[in-house]
Order: sequence, then structure tokens, then C-alpha cells
Amino acid sequence: MATKKTNSDTKSTTSKTTTAVRKFEPDDVILCRSVTYGELLATGRKSSLLYVWSGYGDEVEVEYQDLLSLKSTKSAYLYAPHFVIENDELLEQWKDIKEIHNKIKEIDCENIFELPAGKFKAAIESVPDGYKMTIINMANYKINNGELDSIAKIKIIDDTFGTDLKSLIQ
Repeated sequence: MATKKTNSDTKSTTSKTTTAVRKFEPDDVILCRSVTYGELLATGRKSSLLYVWSGYGDEVEVEYQDLLSLKSTKSAYLYAPHFVIENDELLEQWKDIKEIHNKIKEIDCENIFELPAGKFKAAIESVPDGYKMTIINMANYKINNGELDSIAKIKIIDDTFGTDLKSLIQ
């Protein structure tokens, strides 16, 4: 004997999956990585803490309230940037910062000098403003240590950024 299916038997239930947006507390710490060549200092406007990165790639925990203050004033620390936020949850909430940080993640500053001249030029022309000084400072260091002796790349940097690094090799 066959049974008859009713509409109630075939109804499917759909469940909406909602991801709760994390609400950060003022004193929550967020890991931030320096993209500045050399020492970087920042004073928290809210906490009055002094944050110190000793060099490019160093990571320091910064309080959320200080990051929020930097964001609200459109500080170069976040918008140039001088350091990048390493917290995906926060970057999802701050789309404008995420866009800038994504550009930085595409650039491998340690290996940018290994690119052929054409790709090197395209790479440095597309970097955010705050990253330009990092490249200039890294080039300066590499020239002084004999690690960068490509006249073509030095000329590209000088022409792109208005520097005179070629005078370091004479």
C-alpha cells in the first residue's frame, strides 16, 4: 500500500546563518605589524601607551581604543600606512582600512628589489604613500651595504619618488 505525500512532508526548513559581528572592547589588544623601515613609535591617544616597533615586520599589540582613535582622525599610521592590522575580524568591519592593507599584502618589500626592472617599476609606482618611504629607506640601506647596485633600479626609484639615491653610489 502506497502512502500519499503531503505538502507538510515536503516542506524544507531553511535556517539563516548569521555571523555575529564582534564588538571590540576599548582595552582589547589587536596585533599590528610595522611596514616602516626602521623604528616606529606611536602614542595611544586614548590609553597614553607608547607603542614601539623596532623595525620592519615587528609586531606589537595595540589597544582597540587607540586604533579607533587613529581611524577616526584618518591618521597616516593606518591610512598611509605605517603599520597594518593583523586581525581579520576588525578588518572586516573597517573596509576602507582593509582595502589599503590588501594592497600592502600584495607587495613583498623584502623581495621587491629582486624583480626585473620593468616589474620593479610597476610595483613601486603602485605602492601606497606610506610605503614609499619604506622602499626609499630600504634602497638606501641596500646601496650602502652593497646589496643594491643596479643603476637601472636606483634610477627608477629616483625618477618615481624624486630622490637622489644615485649620489650614494658615486
